[in-house]
Amino acid sequence: MPVPSVNDIIELIIDLLARDASRDPKELKADLEALGEELPIDSILAVEVLVRVEQAFYVKLSPTVETSRNLRSVVRFAQAIHALVLEQELQAGATA
Repeated sequence: MPVPSVNDIIELIIDLLARDASRDPKELKADLEALGEELPIDSILAVEVLVRVEQAFYVKLSPTVETSRNLRSVVRFAQAIHALVLEQELQAGATA
């Protein structure tokens, strides 16, 4: 499975958030962009989609302070997931 880009992960997170809020993903993204380039979000909303994002990419974020901070921003959330996917791919390659 190819490693998704950070932008692919951002799009999935925004799609899931938009679905939960019954909003258009493009409108939600525009609203988040208006708040800043990190696309800040309420961490409670992020937690609501966390499990689905973890399942989509077969990873698990550890419950740490850093994870809590990452869930305040769509960009940092996506970067954390991307890093885990890359790490998993490297480990799989090392054991192959």
